[in-house]
Amino acid sequence: MTYTIIIFCCFIVLLAYASALLYAVEGWQRQKIEKCEHEINQNDMLTIVMPIHNASHIPQLPQDVRVVIVDDHSNKPIHCQQSNVEIIPNTYQQGKKWALRCGIEHATTPYIATIDCDIVLPEQWLATIVNYLQNNQPDMLILPLRMESKGLFGALQETEYVALQMLTGGYALRNNAIMCAGANLVVKRDKWFLSWDDIQSDIPSGDDMFMLHSFKQKGYKIEFLKSKEATAHIMPCETISQLFRQRSRWAGKAGAYTDKTTKLVGATMITANLAVLVCPPLLLVKWLIDMYLLWYGEYFFELKHLFLKSLLLSFVYPFYILITLMITPFRKNKW
Repeated sequence: MTYTIIIFCCFIVLLAYASALLYAVEGWQRQKIEKCEHEINQNDMLTIVMPIHNASHIPQLPQDVRVVIVDDHSNKPIHCQQSNVEIIPNTYQQGKKWALRCGIEHATTPYIATIDCDIVLPEQWLATIVNYLQNNQPDMLILPLRMESKGLFGALQETEYVALQMLTGGYALRNNAIMCAGANLVVKRDKWFLSWDDIQSDIPSGDDMFMLHSFKQKGYKIEFLKSKEATAHIMPCETISQLFRQRSRWAGKAGAYTDKTTKLVGATMITANLAVLVCPPLLLVKWLIDMYLLWYGEYFFELKHLFLKSLLLSFVYPFYILITLMITPFRKNKW
């Protein structure tokens, strides 16, 4: 009798999980894939700001835009040969959020694009974004990220990341954004400063998520650009230790979130994975739900071998979530 009740509760959790994913899929289908316009009619509305701390590599950056690289108290000098790139020191205390503030203060354009130093931007990235900003005037523009796959370990991360991006885009396209990534994000400069007090500067990471939730609470216009030309490419973590360090950093800031939908969806994802550990036969049900979400993102994110990747991830992911939850309270997060 007791086990029957446990199974029933786990099944209810999976129903809530399915509802959360179906909500994202419906949102994702609302917008067609945006096509790039190849001409930039105006290139003085956007500045790229890239904070860096002990980075060993500077990516190739767009030429037709001002780029401000903020050196956040690195141990070695930073060099970049591009003429449109300006390197400035972080004049505030060490930390990514303060480095961002320094760079955004230095910029003068209406919009700021924040990127990470380990991403690759497609050729039409700038033109696509500038044209969209001119036509739509959002306060925040969430841009897609695609993870490159390297080996089995990288393939599992890629599959997880497609699911996260589907949730990001799907909810944002329903005017209910829950996630974004500062690795590929555009914000209005004046609105960013109005939300600075909500960025939780005492927490090392999370500038993007706290800013998103502040924008959402203030009723600012948040949009998602469903365009391959605006999709930045990132690489997976190279080691398991690096992966758990990153994920525990993500989980560590979740307790300070103020957006109810984000917290509810996050709790549903965690509970569903733990429910599978309690009742393993439900793994097949959860895998089918995950497959439905990933299938809609397969073309856009160029996810290959969906069946095998999703099946393997379904077996691994509950344990991965459990370990992340166990180690997060004992890790000190820093960027």
